[in-house]
Amino acid sequence: MPAASLALLAAMTFVSFGAAAAGLASMQFQIGAASACFTAVTAFGLASGVRLLRPGTAAWYGVIVAAAVMVLVLLFSGWALLVPVLLGAAALVAGGRGQRRRKEAEVRSGAAAEQAVPAQKPSAGRTVR
Repeated sequence: MPAASLALLAAMTFVSFGAAAAGLASMQFQIGAASACFTAVTAFGLASGVRLLRPGTAAWYGVIVAAAVMVLVLLFSGWALLVPVLLGAAALVAGGRGQRRRKEAEVRSGAAAEQAVPAQKPSAGRTVR
């Protein structure tokens, strides 16, 4: 279960509701931002189909057309387009940090594993990889 993403979604929902209740954000902007996020996710999902589907098939061409239409629709979001752009940038930054931490942990655990296993001499005729 993606607990971290669900917790973040809940926190952002409470912040959004609080901003609307305090009069800091209009409902029109919030609805536009939600619509822009939905459209951006749909456009990127369709764009991934360009890479996943076999080129030259009817489905591949259909995904290209659908993705282009969704990008055009997304451009009509106005200022609300900043919301998915900023969220996407934040996700890329957070993803990069997570990858660095995982690689550092792998390096540390790999070094520890090498120290724990004694070196063995290869036997005659056996290829060592």
